[in-house]
Parts: sequence; C-alpha cells; structure tokens
Amino acid sequence: MDPRHSSVDRPLYASAVAPPGIPPQEHTPPSSSPRDLAVFEERLRSNLTYFRRRRRKYRLLQLALFIGVCLGFHGGFMVDDHRWIYYLRVLFLACVIGLFTVHLGADYQRTVDQARMFSPRVNRVLHSFNIAFNRPGRGPELSFSNRVPAEIVSHFDLARQGIQRSLARLYAGKPKRK
Repeated sequence: MDPRHSSVDRPLYASAVAPPGIPPQEHTPPSSSPRDLAVFEERLRSNLTYFRRRRRKYRLLQLALFIGVCLGFHGGFMVDDHRWIYYLRVLFLACVIGLFTVHLGADYQRTVDQARMFSPRVNRVLHSFNIAFNRPGRGPELSFSNRVPAEIVSHFDLARQGIQRSLARLYAGKPKRK
C-alpha cells in the first residue's frame, strides 16, 4: 500500500496545515460570491412572493366558500317563501363540503405553513453565516451582521444593484401578473 495515499497514520489536521517553509496564505473569497449572494437573495424574494400569493389564493377560496355557506343558509333555511330555495340549499351543502375539503386537505395546510414558516426557516439557516432575510421593517432583503466585513457588504450591494437593473430591463416590456 502506498503511504502517500493512506490516511491511517496521518493526523486529521495534516491536510489543513501548510508544508514546512511555505507561509499560510490568506483566504480571499472568489469575486463571484457577492453576485451569487445577490442572485440567492433574488431567488429567496421570488419564493417568498410565490408562497404569499399561493396562500392568498387559498384564503380567497376559503372566503368565497364561507360567503356561499352564509348565503345558502340564509336563503335556503331562514326564508321560506324564496322560489330558489332548492338551489340555495344545494349551494349551502356544496360550499360546506368544499370548505371542509379545502380546510382539512393536506395541500391547504402545507401551503399555509410554508408561507408562514418560510422566513423563519431561511433565517435559521442563514444565522450561522451572520446573515438574516426579511427582517421586520426592512423588506425582503438580505441583511448582514456587524461581524461581516464592510468590503463584502459593499460588493454585495453593488451586485444587488446590478441584478436589480438587469431585472428591471428584463421586465420593462412585460405586463405585471396579479
């Protein structure tokens, strides 16, 4: 067995120590790191928007079904001389079934939980990197701790501005989705 490729006799820290006579080099992050962080921030922002929009659709569906339940109950059971009493009772029954199906469905619960827990989960992961996302009062953006060097933050801000300019040019001619 070749001793150069064996890790049995070497200590665990041997690969991290520079060979004798060579001074340790300072670690500098690659120049693409600020741009990658800016792209990551934009992706987090778009995911947050997607989850919020999806939760809002479920809430509107739930509201529409609740209004249908109220109208169906009032017209189908409270007023006797209404000529559409049969249809209002069917509306009431269909909306009650729909409301229970939507509320008890796993997709509804998962969608609401994802939208509610997205920022705390992301912040829990980013905490070890001294970064926070979507802090209260600051909008959906990455914010750095004071421990992060100012040079990295300034490079990140420049990369963020560049990405926002390119996105503005990309979406300039497209209509907004609701």
